[in-house]
Amino acid sequence: MKDMLSKINENLGNIKERIKASAEKSGRNAQDIILVAVSKTFPVEYIEEVYRSGVREFGENYIQESIEKIDHLDISARWHFMGHLQANKVRTAVKYFPVIQSIDSRKLLKRINQIAGEEGKKPDVLIEVNLVGEESKFGVDPSEVYPILDDAQSYENVKVCGLMLLPPFYDDPEKNRINFRKLKQMADEIDKKDYSNWKNKYLSMGMTDDFEIAIEEGSNMVRIGRAIFGPRRR
Repeated sequence: MKDMLSKINENLGNIKERIKASAEKSGRNAQDIILVAVSKTFPVEYIEEVYRSGVREFGENYIQESIEKIDHLDISARWHFMGHLQANKVRTAVKYFPVIQSIDSRKLLKRINQIAGEEGKKPDVLIEVNLVGEESKFGVDPSEVYPILDDAQSYENVKVCGLMLLPPFYDDPEKNRINFRKLKQMADEIDKKDYSNWKNKYLSMGMTDDFEIAIEEGSNMVRIGRAIFGPRRR
């Protein structure tokens, strides 16, 4: 375990240096890039080590696994839910996660707003966009983004704070540059509209294999698991 924790620290230092280099390459400050450590499948000891190294944002994909870990941990982290959220798990997600990155339907956002009101919460939410229409992935078609924003104008218990992209997998991550650029352009276009419940706070795109390209194209939130923690545990 000690060797693994040391390796995690080494990995994290490397990631921070790469984030800094990518930010500077695009004329930005590394402090403006939020690192979300994707801790799904990894034990609490790993999370505690990353937290001790200064990371405060953690991402999870599975409700049951995540609440067991959150309940066990005694840390002041901000938790992001990033997996597909089923209707019957919304209440738990709202209770445990101040950020929900995976809004993939108008119906889901409506239910989150309802439950958040009942629970006295007001989560930040991101619209997950399926830019290329991959059937194996969730997310909304780009044409559905604006109807969701229309709905959100009447919602008082959620804050729509940006967009999220889970891009296609390519052996050459450079092929996703165009997708990162498109999502940035979409966020910029939304900024020109007069949506009352929209704040272009987070552009969540970029993971282990492509986060440097994503930062170069405008990402200010990267979701990194494997490059920090190693291969998934299951």
